[in-house]
Parts: sequence; C-alpha cells; structure tokens
Amino acid sequence: MKRFFELRCDDFHIHHTLTEHPENGEMFPMHAHDRLEIYYFISGYCRYSVEGNEYILKPGDVMLMQPSETHNLKVMGDMPYERMVIHFFPNYFKNYDPEGLLMKPFFERPLGRLNRYSEEDFGSKLYQQCFESLSGDTPLGIKLETEAKLFALLCEVYKAYCTKKERAEEVSNDNAETVLQLIDYINKNLYEPLSLNSLSDRFFLSQSQLNRLFKKATGTSVWEYITIKRLISARNRIRIGEQAGKVCTSCGFKDYSSFYRMYKNRFGVSPKQDDMTKDSKK
Repeated sequence: MKRFFELRCDDFHIHHTLTEHPENGEMFPMHAHDRLEIYYFISGYCRYSVEGNEYILKPGDVMLMQPSETHNLKVMGDMPYERMVIHFFPNYFKNYDPEGLLMKPFFERPLGRLNRYSEEDFGSKLYQQCFESLSGDTPLGIKLETEAKLFALLCEVYKAYCTKKERAEEVSNDNAETVLQLIDYINKNLYEPLSLNSLSDRFFLSQSQLNRLFKKATGTSVWEYITIKRLISARNRIRIGEQAGKVCTSCGFKDYSSFYRMYKNRFGVSPKQDDMTKDSKK
C-alpha cells in the first residue's frame, strides 16, 4: 500500500492512498466512525455498501457518511485501488456556517440514502480539483490551506446534494427495499427488545430469509448489525461521561459482563478506559 499524502490533526484526518495489487473479493469489514467521512474514489473496481444500500463505484464518485452510519467496501477486481478519505467533526465549520447548510448532505437524509455523488451530480470538475489540491504545496501553512480547500469542497458537495435531492431515485428492487425498511426500523427501535423472531414476524419473512437478504446487502448478520450499532452508541455516551453500567442497560444489553466483553473486543479498550472525561475530572 502506498500513501501519497496524509495529514492528521485534532480537527481532521486526510489521506490519499493507493493499493497497487488488491485481492479480488477482498472485503473490508463493516464499520462506522465518530466523525463525518468524505470518500473520493479515484480508481479500481469496488462495491460500497452503506446501511444495506449498495453502490457500484466509478472513478470520480464521492461517498458521504455521517457518524455511526455503517459501511463496508468489497474489491471486485485486481485493478489498482486508489482513494482519498477525509474525516472531520460535524461542528468543525460551525463558526463559518452557523445555519448548518454544509451539514445537510450528511444529516438531512435517511441512513444509507443519497450517499453517492458522481460528476453528473456536481455539474463540473471543480470538486475534483478541490480533492487534488488538498495534497498539493501549502505556502500558507498546511493546516490553514487545507481548511480553506476543505471548505470549498463542502460547498461543492452541498450544491450537488441539492441537485441530487430534487431527482432522488426510489429503490425499485423489492429485496433491497425490504432491507432498507428493516434497517430503518432497527435504527428507530435500536434500544427496544429486538429479536430475529420478532423482526421475522414483522417483515413476513422466515428468519433464514431475513438473514440471507440482510447479509447479502450489508455483509453481516442482522444480530451483528444490531450489536455493532448499540456498541457504537454506547461508546459515544460513555465518552461524554455517562456511567458504563447505565449505558449498558439503556443501550439494550441484558448483562454487563457480555457488554464488557463485546465492547473490549470491538474497540480494544474497556468501557471505563474509554471514558474521555475522566482526565478532566481529576
């Protein structure tokens, strides 16, 4: 893997990366971030799945992900795979955009919908120039110039979002629509007692059918998806100072020992170690 450019600071993380010899069929596991993500696909042959909605990428495509929006990528050939990825916090540009217009493409849409934007949506190649300039020379200082270019890119994304929203396409495949409805239902009832049996009854499918459709769309089982979403939510709450025991119960976990084990396996630290407010309490 070749890293052309990387900038990591408290406010954002940007990298431009090339995998020269990807493995055909390689699957990047389903995951989510605590920041916004802008993903720019430069070359390769890949399939991107966001909350069960599948996108076949073509060079020049941009993918948007909000925090906790689960996604995964599958390499579908051995062509060189090149991409640029930007992560930043939602309130980063709040002083410049108090009305939150630039955040609408991330938050003013259902999960897994309106994630992909092509050159046709942008209407020009200005957005590509914004990406390309992020890794260029920075006579103003790398952080200041990167902020300016990122702000310009977000303006282009917002305009593309407005265009795409007006002509948003409805999902026509019945199976895909079922999975999207299932995902929407799970997220709206994430902390309620959910089971494969109750979901099967609600969507008039057998448990095996439900799991098969869901796994084909998302790369994971229904229950693993529910667990991951609950763990991500629990982590966000623990990191702002909520007690781990109370978070365990309120996020739908039945006992703390199982919650503790799954949390540590997922994030590599225990719930108490992940409390970002503990240092400020000393």
